[in-house]
Amino acid sequence: MHFQQLPEDVLRYIFSFCDIYAVVSIGGTSKYFHCLSTDSLVWVDLVYNLRRRGFVDRLSLSDIQSYSQEDLMGLVKGLLLGPASLATVNSESQSLVAAPTRYTIHTSSTPTIAALLPGGEYILCYSFNAQTFECWSVQHGTLVWAYVKKNPASRLEGFGAKIIDGGVSANIIVGERDVSKPLGPIQFEIVNLDFATGTSTPLFVCEFPPVYRSIIPEIRGDIASVSCVAGVDQTCRLINWKTQMHLELAFSKTSPETQFAVKPVSSDIFVLCPPLFQRARNQHLRQFSTFLSLA
Repeated sequence: MHFQQLPEDVLRYIFSFCDIYAVVSIGGTSKYFHCLSTDSLVWVDLVYNLRRRGFVDRLSLSDIQSYSQEDLMGLVKGLLLGPASLATVNSESQSLVAAPTRYTIHTSSTPTIAALLPGGEYILCYSFNAQTFECWSVQHGTLVWAYVKKNPASRLEGFGAKIIDGGVSANIIVGERDVSKPLGPIQFEIVNLDFATGTSTPLFVCEFPPVYRSIIPEIRGDIASVSCVAGVDQTCRLINWKTQMHLELAFSKTSPETQFAVKPVSSDIFVLCPPLFQRARNQHLRQFSTFLSLA
């Protein structure tokens, strides 16, 4: 039996294990395969595979199933080519290059780290020398908010932020260490910043043992992750600020130089694991799902 003689449901099942390039290529071989390769059921499987591999987020299976075939193809094109707003079909506008707009922000101190938030409207500025952490409006050049340390003798250890509510606010995680002691404890606070009012609302506070160092905080949705090192041991604490619950991941290290990378993405986390043996060069990416509800 030839491939094209297989029943349609079997062919759809085979397509569900193929990548998009293979399905599109097969669709160009005949009119029959073209109709089958553009079937909405086939594209639901293709896009769901992209979601499972982390290329598509914020869409559940039911969301993907509710999309039309054109919407699913448009979603994939957007992943490859970028948003449709970046392209134009007007030949006149293609010949005109808009002059860039330059914004200058006069911060209270020279920032050591400046992080432009998604959307480009606000920027977070951290100064190691002045020990300040501020949020500024890019367009207006005005100070929106400044973090107030809980202890004058503490030092800021790191920060992370996530824009929410369509860009009107952000959840920010900030760490500070008490340096008045040889091994002072580290405290992390998660706040919600309202850009319009410049006010912040505390969401969660937790403290780490004083032996930890190398703090790398991140926040995505309800989940914040804090990766840190204690001697040669590495841990990652996962925090659900809504449920006020948290858990700690411990990693077995094959050498003192081994490092694990933990990235929260939507309701999942991805852990980049080093090879089991030092001579091996391959890295392993592991995905952990819904248990992060920490309920």
